[in-house]
Amino acid sequence: MSHDEILMIKVLIIIPEGGMLFEAAGIAEILSHASRTGRFTGGGEAYQVSITAGKSNTAVKGFSGIRLSVNHYLSDLSVNAGWDTIIVTGRGMDKDERRLIANWLRQAEPYARRVVSICGGSLLLAESGLLDGRKATTHWQLLDVLKTGFPNVKV
Repeated sequence: MSHDEILMIKVLIIIPEGGMLFEAAGIAEILSHASRTGRFTGGGEAYQVSITAGKSNTAVKGFSGIRLSVNHYLSDLSVNAGWDTIIVTGRGMDKDERRLIANWLRQAEPYARRVVSICGGSLLLAESGLLDGRKATTHWQLLDVLKTGFPNVKV
């Protein structure tokens, strides 16, 4: 691929209900700013950021009660959409939603360039099995949950 071709990096941010929204909002804002200031040679945006909720809501309610609008529902997204980066921000409060996200991640991982998490999102990666046999960390208050709940993860 030549330098003159436009290359857009597709980023999906998954926000479980009941988390801290600043993680997802901060990442989205940083990548959006990078796109505006660091366009590729062809003039295209550097990053295409999509935000999704695990549940079929138009907005995710954070820990504080504030709501953040989402672009998609996870159930509407194809696992083989070719995401460059999938980011999970937080663990979430609902067990069914956690299971839904973990199952989707397990199916999407072979088609994504990378799957990462922030803080408690590591618990969803662990639940999906993507951290089995790997080193991982999480928020200090969740370290014991990660250690005891997922013995195949090197915490």
